[in-house]
Amino acid sequence: MVRTDAVLQEGYKKYSRGPFKVAMFDRWVVFVSNRDAVEDVGRRPDSELSVSESTKELFETAYTVVKETNNDQWHVDIIRSKFSRDLSSIVLDIVDELPLAVVECFQGTEGRFDGDIKASVQKLVARMSGRVCVDVPTCRSSEYTALVIRSSESIMKDAFVLKVFPDALKPTVARLASSTRSCMAAAASHIEEIYRSRKEQSETDAQEKPNDVLQWFIDGAPARASDEDIIHRVLAIHLTAIHTSSTAITQALSDLASYPEHAEVIRAEVETVVAADGWTKAAIDNMRKLDSFLKESQRCNCVVPFVSLRKAMDDLTLTDGTFLPKGTMVAAVASPIHHDASLYPSLHTFDPFRFSSMFDAEGPSVTQRFTHTSARWLTFGYGRHACPGRFFAADMVKAVVAHMVLKYNLKVQRDTDGMRSGLGFGLKPSAKLGGKVIMERRKAETGT
Repeated sequence: MVRTDAVLQEGYKKYSRGPFKVAMFDRWVVFVSNRDAVEDVGRRPDSELSVSESTKELFETAYTVVKETNNDQWHVDIIRSKFSRDLSSIVLDIVDELPLAVVECFQGTEGRFDGDIKASVQKLVARMSGRVCVDVPTCRSSEYTALVIRSSESIMKDAFVLKVFPDALKPTVARLASSTRSCMAAAASHIEEIYRSRKEQSETDAQEKPNDVLQWFIDGAPARASDEDIIHRVLAIHLTAIHTSSTAITQALSDLASYPEHAEVIRAEVETVVAADGWTKAAIDNMRKLDSFLKESQRCNCVVPFVSLRKAMDDLTLTDGTFLPKGTMVAAVASPIHHDASLYPSLHTFDPFRFSSMFDAEGPSVTQRFTHTSARWLTFGYGRHACPGRFFAADMVKAVVAHMVLKYNLKVQRDTDGMRSGLGFGLKPSAKLGGKVIMERRKAETGT
């Protein structure tokens, strides 16, 4: 679908927040947009609206990945539990890795970086999420992080190519033209080496275990899970963390470069909070203005224009009367809801402290948080399949942006064509993803 945001916005207005369908490259998709329907889609069990079946078709996983994990998602409960209970210690690992990772991923001269910010942020996110997935030293391996990034990018490219061909030809095309499986196999070999080492150590050594995704799966995987299954689920988690987090960070840094006056406010907040609580989970939770800035950045520039893509496993009717024949793909619009003036007043204005002001005026409420999910805030999906790792992802994004705003002054390089106008409503220029953002090391720093 070309110009996805514009097409969904047109459907949202034309059908008065009712359901509408859009022709994708290989099929029609029904989009719901009113609150009841969005909530209904989010609540439905997989036996009625399946996320695993929609993922298989969207990414052509039968032909692109080495080993599918959609049919038996035992790892999701482990991830949800660990990210809930151990996030404080995970944040400490992120903060520990961050200073060195930034220096190595944003290589400049004399404290100045003016390269491809998107590529550098991808490396940084692969490195930071790698610290949580496979720990050091593997997360610092340039070969491993490059393979993870290539796998993340190639799976989407290969899926798009495969959709051109009929099912009968897809196995042959995938074998001849797909690079995803070879990239994933190479990345998995790095994880396998650590996995074998840890399995041997666990039989002979009672030392403290690492606190990472690989170890969680080694300890918590069901008996039916093979070694290969565990290894590829760790890799799948790592791949999942890269695209959305790197896009969110890239956009946030671009917005900070475009609105330097807001960077000063956020910098002051970070300095105050860190002075009181150190670089801890509690400190990151108390960075309310930064949290609000990130939420507004995502409201204006959705990472994904629609969420909750599901496949109807049988004929069914939603609570708003929408009938979905068996096999229908259905999703909830996100971008049009985030750009609805009845939900977000002054939506044409980039208001970085929109949500922190609500927090101050209405009192403490999780509904204003970046990680909150509802039928009107869909960045992390909604319902039973809302992103289980969103609290980790949000803390990582906040830690990275907080570190960058303390260490660097950011500005847009105005003499390039890497400019766009945010929502298209005449906002200040904001560097497009992959455009030029200049980062200059600050003379006065508060270090991590």
